[in-house]
Amino acid sequence: MMAAVATAHAVSTQPASLVLQTSKETGQSIEARIDGVPGTFLFDSGWGVTAVTPDVAARIGCTPWGQITGFRAIGERLDMQKCNAARLQISGVTLPIPTLGVFDLMKLMPKGMAPLSGGIGLDVFDGRQITIQSRARRLVLETPASLAKRVQSAHAIPIRLVRDSGGVALTVHAGLPTSAGMVWMELDTGNRSGTYLVGKHVAALLGLKPDVAGPQAIHRDIVPGVTLAGKAVVSGLIMDGNIGSSFLDDWDLTLDLKAGKGWLAPAQP
Repeated sequence: MMAAVATAHAVSTQPASLVLQTSKETGQSIEARIDGVPGTFLFDSGWGVTAVTPDVAARIGCTPWGQITGFRAIGERLDMQKCNAARLQISGVTLPIPTLGVFDLMKLMPKGMAPLSGGIGLDVFDGRQITIQSRARRLVLETPASLAKRVQSAHAIPIRLVRDSGGVALTVHAGLPTSAGMVWMELDTGNRSGTYLVGKHVAALLGLKPDVAGPQAIHRDIVPGVTLAGKAVVSGLIMDGNIGSSFLDDWDLTLDLKAGKGWLAPAQP
């Protein structure tokens, strides 16, 4: 059975399509196995470090140790312990997890919702090419051929690979040109607030008032043909900003997490 499973290092001639489930409480989630243990895992491009709950860690035989420290966009510090390398298995595809975090993410979720087994971030796709199709509820593991075909009609956008938490985490920020230079905003499928988040330190450069507490209208191009339009909330973020599902649900996001390149195309059904 394992001989038939594609790994992250195997050469595949066909793209693999992974199903994304969607709910109001969790946003996107994936049915997967970590070291053979099944569960429902949050999928969040802004999560950074793939992690399991303490219960799942015990079931895979991991005794958590050490510490991974990261920060949420609002500056809140998050500490978690870790396991060593593990394997993520989704739809017949096996992906290596170099460092697996251990964190009870349910304490960040609404009360009363069904329990999650952990959270999956972009770190498990490090070095790969993927497309997140939020509207179609798919995550596609691209091949060189499928990537070349997909980006032919897509808009190339400036991106930056961000490796926080001592290099363990991986998130992606998109660049918005301003009169002073490039403003970098995290691409975050887990932000279901319906608004863009903008740091006070760059608000004026994006045509926003830094001291207004409520939502403000924003209309800015990432590149010609790709526009951030809607409402933005300005606050004291530790990053320039955050682009969530209000935008990403309307665009298919393709990322080359090896070359550091990104593309956007209108969402396919």
